[in-house]
Amino acid sequence: MKRNRYIERAFLILVTATLLISVVSAGGAAAYEAVWNGEERLPPDTVISGVAVGGLPVSKAETKLQQAVKAWQKRSPLTLALFDERVPLKGDAVVFQVEESVRKALQGGKFPVKAELSEEEVKVHAEHFPYAGIVERTAVSPLTEEIMATIDLMDGENVVIDVAPYVEGLEKQTVMEVTTSVDAPPAYFREWVKKLDGYQMDKESEFSLLQALEESGASLFDDPAADILATAFFQLLGETNFILTERHIHDELPNYADLGGDADVRPDEKDLRFYNPNIYSYQVNVGMNGNELTLSLSGYPFLNSYTIKTINSETISPRTIVRFNPSRVPGDRVTLKRGENGHYTELVKETRDRDGILLREEIVAQDYYPPIHRLEEWSLQEQNQLDDEIPESDWGNVAPPSGNPDEPESDRPGDRDNNNGNDDHAGKGADREPSANGKPANSDDSGHSKAPSNGKGAGKDDTSMRDPENDPIKGYDVGR
Repeated sequence: MKRNRYIERAFLILVTATLLISVVSAGGAAAYEAVWNGEERLPPDTVISGVAVGGLPVSKAETKLQQAVKAWQKRSPLTLALFDERVPLKGDAVVFQVEESVRKALQGGKFPVKAELSEEEVKVHAEHFPYAGIVERTAVSPLTEEIMATIDLMDGENVVIDVAPYVEGLEKQTVMEVTTSVDAPPAYFREWVKKLDGYQMDKESEFSLLQALEESGASLFDDPAADILATAFFQLLGETNFILTERHIHDELPNYADLGGDADVRPDEKDLRFYNPNIYSYQVNVGMNGNELTLSLSGYPFLNSYTIKTINSETISPRTIVRFNPSRVPGDRVTLKRGENGHYTELVKETRDRDGILLREEIVAQDYYPPIHRLEEWSLQEQNQLDDEIPESDWGNVAPPSGNPDEPESDRPGDRDNNNGNDDHAGKGADREPSANGKPANSDDSGHSKAPSNGKGAGKDDTSMRDPENDPIKGYDVGR
């Protein structure tokens, strides 16, 4: 069969023409979009402040960048911080130049979004810090530059900008120091001091004295020397913006501490803890010079002053408890235990600015040391006389017996738990603890010192003297 060359040639011409038309059409559309609409595409791998816009037409790149800007302004992830204060930067304080940013990115690569933040806006935000004169002391221009440099539209993390490096005269130094005398410090006390020297208190974390000693490799045990160390730490950190979270006091005020300055620690039971709310860490230096213990705190100096004061202090007089012994004759009275005064006070922290203006006042603790009651022993005949003269309902309200409560004890003294060896007899009657014994309403039955601001208190192990109700030889509470 003879092939028709004309048909084949016509078919080839038709296919070639079809392909040519398709190519021209596609190229023409692209050319039209690029030339007649003026639409350019950004080079591949182009990124503007974290937003990938590579290969997109300019208009679509602008739309995507604008959406990222609005999302960033809504969540406002930048925060100015100084010590324990934070001031969020308002999203609309930053003005973004989207079109200009996209045009600049046409050359390809990574670019920051062009934005503007006025120094006046930065000043307005800085005024929210509760520090007198902070705006005048702050180098606003370089701070503004750092703020702009941290903007990343696609970074979901909040960014905290430390203002301290831009505050005039704010340089790390020794900010607090306390010194106390230690009588005949033992070798292990000096070892504790050596191990704690240079200890770092991390930012925004809790400091524990016992944990610090453990981390330093010290051997811990219950000893009065540890309480002296705890008392010094309490006095050092109490007048900072650190927050007291745990503190205990003794049953009796120790001779090395003033009222309101006591701290008691015991491994696994009682600790001294403070929370550092600042965005900076602080270092504690501890040293001994002879019998002088010195603690110092180093870091950025606080812009406000903090002072611990005692208010509503009260000395609580002891009561006189009388018990009766049939082996004694009328008039044969002996003092088994001398009374000692108790104490109560409230610890108030005052916060003042550099001009001395009071900014805040809060009670951080209430210390209560119960009195040690005076204990006397009389004859049983004198008890019978009291039974006849005084109804039981009035026990605890009887006038104190004659004699000076401060007189020396007899030649048969007893210590705090001494019952003078007369456990084999229980006389008639019963002691009654006074209903109004001077104990503050805010203290519990164990004599705790409480800190109402943080729920932590200063625990005690027992009361100032054992319960007369459980004493084998019973008697009367005859009042103060």
